[in-house]
Amino acid sequence: MAGILVGALLAVAAVAVLGQLNSPRAQGEQQIDGSGADLPRDRTGDTGGQVNVFELEPGACLKELADGAAVLNVSVVPCDEQHAAEVVASLRMPGGRWPGAAAVEEFATAQCVPAIHSAGVAANPDLRWTYFGPSESSWETRSDRTVSCLVVSRGAALTSRAGE
Repeated sequence: MAGILVGALLAVAAVAVLGQLNSPRAQGEQQIDGSGADLPRDRTGDTGGQVNVFELEPGACLKELADGAAVLNVSVVPCDEQHAAEVVASLRMPGGRWPGAAAVEEFATAQCVPAIHSAGVAANPDLRWTYFGPSESSWETRSDRTVSCLVVSRGAALTSRAGE
């Protein structure tokens, strides 16, 4: 799924408040606020362990979230355990030539908030959003076009699914 940069995912984190969600390429979190995109697929039965970022699916809960770093594998835990983030939607960018990191961020900013709201995550000042997106390397070598939208907590660790 998400992008690889020299064998690793470029995680851009744009963090915002849930009431105003926004964007990975390791930039920060955004607040969640509203608008509709692809509905995410539910994922159940997560048993935990290391998962390649290209295999992340909506519903996966991540034990930790790397801060602005290239990421290849993440620790996935059951969502009823403490976790730092949840993959809420997986969106596909249009094909073609590498559009640049700014275009990936624009796409995530425009599409993740509506997708997160479509998944039933309500505006909440304690929640932010971020994303894993394709890097130039993963775009070219893996035909990676996936933007994984994640919800993260601004304060205490999450202990349930974001939409609950």
